[in-house]
Amino acid sequence: MPVWYHSTRQLVTREVRLAKNLERNYPSVARGPSGIYTAYMNGCQSTCAFCIIPDDQILLNNDLAYAIWDSSPVVPMHTLVIPRRHAPDFFDLEESELLACSDLVKMVKDHLLMLDPTIEGFNLGVNVGTTAGQTVFHCHIHVIPRRPGDVPYPVGGVRNLIPGKGRYPESQR
Repeated sequence: MPVWYHSTRQLVTREVRLAKNLERNYPSVARGPSGIYTAYMNGCQSTCAFCIIPDDQILLNNDLAYAIWDSSPVVPMHTLVIPRRHAPDFFDLEESELLACSDLVKMVKDHLLMLDPTIEGFNLGVNVGTTAGQTVFHCHIHVIPRRPGDVPYPVGGVRNLIPGKGRYPESQR
């Protein structure tokens, strides 16, 4: 879901909050010429929200990726797996990062199942590009736990992103 700012003040307030998080958690990060902190770590030279996640928000991690709770979850325990290096989308990841993210997705699945035994399935999702719904241009993988009854008719799963395409013809079931 895109973040809409109703005023310049809201945007500046967000940037100040991000800067304070940077200052507290990453003392080696430099303040850019505009006065906004710039993250020069892991190849990121912007105020990318995923490049400056405070350690206390990280749920699980490995050397090349980390997991956090989604800030706008579609269901409880909706989690994001994010590579540490700033890569705009999934196709920009190196093989080692793909493997690290895959390993972490499995760790997240096990962790969520331990926390909530009512979970019976998962949807995994990656948005690549504006047309596909990407709003944060730092690769991230959605791990969405599914429970019985969370939607009336779950058949088709991710195919339901396109209205009318989720239901298969009777002959294909």
